Amino acid sequence: MTKKRICAILLAALFAFAAAFSLVFIAHAAGHDCSGEDCPVCAALEVCLNVLRVFAFAVFAAFAALAAVCAARFALSPHAITAAAQTPTSLKVKLLN
Repeated sequence: MTKKRICAILLAALFAFAAAFSLVFIAHAAGHDCSGEDCPVCAALEVCLNVLRVFAFAVFAAFAALAAVCAARFALSPHAITAAAQTPTSLKVKLLN
């Protein structure tokens, strides 16, 4: 494997690790006794929520890019136009059994 692929896999694994442990921390500290203003647990919860928001945005962006690529490939395919135009009637096929 190339260095670029290894770095991409490592970065994805670290991001998934951070998202997973953010979920675990949120679940663990959800019912903490808040000390009021400047609570360190609430600050950590906010950081974890931001990590999850970024993760959700990244997943949404990846699916949107994938959908755009698939739509572009289908629209530029020569079979996309002819497949919609070809019907048994247009091909003058008799459907007699």
